Amino acid sequence: MIRKVVIRRFKRFEEIELDLSGHLVLAGPNNCGKTTILQAIATWDLALRIWREIYELEKGEDGYAWAPIARPNFTAVPLRDFTLLWNETDHGAPIEIELWGEAGWKLAMQVRWDTREQAYVRPRADAEFEVLKNLRCPVAFVPPVSGILLDEGLWGRRERIDAILSQGAAATSFGTCSSRPRIRRRRGRV
Repeated sequence: MIRKVVIRRFKRFEEIELDLSGHLVLAGPNNCGKTTILQAIATWDLALRIWREIYELEKGEDGYAWAPIARPNFTAVPLRDFTLLWNETDHGAPIEIELWGEAGWKLAMQVRWDTREQAYVRPRADAEFEVLKNLRCPVAFVPPVSGILLDEGLWGRRERIDAILSQGAAATSFGTCSSRPRIRRRRGRV
């Protein structure tokens, strides 16, 4: 169970620390950071999984090795450009997302900007070997689906949206359904 999260330089947050012990409800007006907190935790999980797939648990002089991740494979946050992941788009320092668990573990993952299409991930240098080796803390984040297109900003013309909605394809755009929804049409009605 996660009991604390610290987020540095991620999207709207320069630095924030949240106590997650007990029951938690994220509530607030639109655009205040509720989803960003969940995206940060999903980013931590993705960064750890990507790093573990590529590297052994050895630490060099400069800490752990950086593992590359391409923007299309960065599924924790939908992005058209990695620059948008950093607070104030200042990608001079890595993003850090640190989770603390009830069992006493803590692990910070870092994300370093490379280009608009690629970033690098690794555990922070102070990560303990036993935590990296044994920690199993799967995260499931199901983002809200506005639904129509992967890049709505680029494709969001009204005519295009209406055409997609009329085909009943909105629910399958992100692969959330295994088959196309069934559309029933009545004569004389749309």
